[in-house]
Amino acid sequence: MPHLILNIMNTFKTIVMLVLFASQATQLSAHALWIETAAFGKRGVQQHVKVYYGEPGDEKPDKVADWWSDVSTFTLWLHLPNGSKQALPVNAADDHFTATFTPETDGAYTLTIAHKVKDLVDETQYQFNSTAVVQIGKPIQTSVPIVDGELHVLQERTSELKRNKPIGNLVLFGQKPLPEVQVEVFAPSRWSQHAETDEFGKAGFVPEWKGRYLIEVIHTEQVKTDNYKQIVRIAATCLRVH
Repeated sequence: MPHLILNIMNTFKTIVMLVLFASQATQLSAHALWIETAAFGKRGVQQHVKVYYGEPGDEKPDKVADWWSDVSTFTLWLHLPNGSKQALPVNAADDHFTATFTPETDGAYTLTIAHKVKDLVDETQYQFNSTAVVQIGKPIQTSVPIVDGELHVLQERTSELKRNKPIGNLVLFGQKPLPEVQVEVFAPSRWSQHAETDEFGKAGFVPEWKGRYLIEVIHTEQVKTDNYKQIVRIAATCLRVH
């Protein structure tokens, strides 16, 4: 009888662990880490930045205290027009982190995050990536700023995004366009749309409403390591349509 009880308890523990892993995997595949900041700025004027984590389709992001594993220990990088980069200090608020920088020259300033999560889920390594581009002064380039490695979603733009005007997204993986990957667009109205990048890594959509749009891409890479067998990269970018 004791052996039977022990077996039942072990079976129950196994089921609980499987449920936890499944729950974490479901939550992580839906969650994203994203940067919010004004798309345009001025030399000598402080630029304010916020970093959020949560389900892109939800109205409210997660509280910082509830962020999974060590996601809150991310590093926020600022890539300057001259090609250099620096880590920006961040401060925790209720449901986001804040940061600032003051641009000294005109050009495109690119903010990036590429954070590998400490905890694994069922031999899977998760990584949260985010990108935001800030144009200072008159555009001095029409191409998308190239950032170092990892998975990024970017937009080519020289003016504010307008309602009913097509928006193009470019997906880069390791600085190269990533073709045939699913892109999901989350609109302010809680509407979402799927698209697939073409051979040049591009996928577009037409915004029907004003407000914040979140663009998310999930890319899985099979690897061989002692600790995990695949990396799931979840990349996001935030757009503001006027």
